[in-house]
This record gives sequence, structure tokens and C-alpha cells, in this order.
Amino acid sequence: MKHFNKILCPLDFSDASRHAFEHAQVFAKAFKADLEVMHVSPNLAEAYTALMPDFPGYGPESEEDLLQELNEFTGDWSGKIKKVIRTGTPYIEILEYAEQNRFDLIVLGAKGLSRFERLFLGSTGEKVTRKANCPVLTVRPRQRVDIKRILVPIDFSPLSYAVLPMVASIAKRFKAEIYLLHVVEIGHRMDREGQLKEYEYFEKVKKKLAQQWELPEEFSRIETKKFVRHHHGSPGYGILEFAQDWDIDLIAMATHGRSGFSRALLGSVTEKVLKIASCPVLSVRSELQG
Repeated sequence: MKHFNKILCPLDFSDASRHAFEHAQVFAKAFKADLEVMHVSPNLAEAYTALMPDFPGYGPESEEDLLQELNEFTGDWSGKIKKVIRTGTPYIEILEYAEQNRFDLIVLGAKGLSRFERLFLGSTGEKVTRKANCPVLTVRPRQRVDIKRILVPIDFSPLSYAVLPMVASIAKRFKAEIYLLHVVEIGHRMDREGQLKEYEYFEKVKKKLAQQWELPEEFSRIETKKFVRHHHGSPGYGILEFAQDWDIDLIAMATHGRSGFSRALLGSVTEKVLKIASCPVLSVRSELQG
């Protein structure tokens, strides 16, 4: 069974990263893991100097000031915690530090950058999620921390199954239920005859797929529910709709080996879910190719 021993939570002092830290604390307690926080100060002074040489000098706060902010930001954590401050491009520093120190999980606050910072840095969270070698938990502001229902979208490929051992471990720690969901994409036919054909097709697919669920042994001791649903258009919206209807607390999805997101089902779908989901999303990288 998978285990999180070391958890990294990058902080930029935004509301999004505050909520990410709350989730990082919960996971650290559940897995008795070591927790580290880091702040990356982008060296905007260099960018300004290159673009506008006459602009007054501007640079990141001093390390002492940033450390004080980190201390205040993480003050409600009673456990042991390591604080790291680095200067550079945030996503590069996060990825390098996580790789060098062999973290098992990165917890990120989504949309933590201001519009101004995005002009220079792009989306830190998206780049970390795409390239990190360990799982990444993406959290938006005001998402509750309690994890009782975990949704795992399945397309019956080896890639989509690769996330299951980790999900089983999380479910065991949080005493959560697991919802396995396969979404069948059907067309949007306006005429009644066309609609009947679409739904007849869906029922055949549903019956066939009922025999294809292959679950790890760990799932024998976990409350697991299986669903096959149809949706007009992208399966991503079907997943998001299910998550809303069933009050899901966490969505766990696989990403594709060395190249990040696969461009098949679990590529565009994972990206859509990450951008829109109303609950935290766990992206688990698989070395499976295909």
C-alpha cells in the first residue's frame, strides 16, 4: 500500500496557499509524514532591469522578512515543520527541490499568483502538476478539508488503474468511500429515433463494462461503489457533474509517464477537471506508456 512519508507545500501567502497548507496538515497527520513548506521569491528586479532600465530598484523581501511571514503563516501547525526559502522561477525551484529531496506528495494552492505575476511566470501550479515526479494535490480556496468521498474516473486502461493503490491508501487513512466512475460519451441527437439509438448503445456498453472492473486486493476491505454514466460531450464535464451531485471531497486521476498528461482520454479530461473541479484534485503520475 502506498504511503506519503514526505510532503511539500509551496506557499505564496495567498488564500489559495493557505487552504493548501490546511490540506497538507491533514495529510501529514493522517500519514504521520514529515511536512515542509517553501516560499520561492521570484527575482523580479532582474526582469524590470531588462525591460525598464530606469525603473527604481525592486527586489524580493529579505530572507529574514520572508521567514517571519512563513512562521506567522504556519503558526497553527503544532507538529515539526521545515521552512525553506529560495529565489528563482517558482515552478523550477519547486520541481528541483521536490526531486532532490524525494518528496512523496506536493500540495499546491491553485491560482495563487496575481495577474501581474502571471505575465512573468505563467501558471506555476499547472507546470508543477504536469512535470512533477510525485503526486500533486491541487487545492482551491474555500474547499473543505474533510475527505469522506473519493472519486476515481476510470477508462479501463492500465493508466487509469495505476492510481488505485494510492487511492486505497488514502481511503484507509481517512476512512473514506471510493466512487469509481466511467463516463460514456454519447452524441447530442435531437430526433427521438436518434436518441433511442444513443441510449441503446449506452446500455450495451454499460452491460459489457460491468464485467471489466479489475480492482487491487486492497479494495476488498474498502467501501467501493461503481458507476457507469453517459454524458453529452466531453467526459470531463460528466466527471465534474458527478462530483457535484455526489458531494465528492477528492478526485484522483492518473497522468501520463514522462510526458505529463496523456493526450488521450486522461489528458484533456484531467486538465479540464483540474481547472474546473469544485473539490481538490490529486494527480498521480504513472510510468505506464500508451
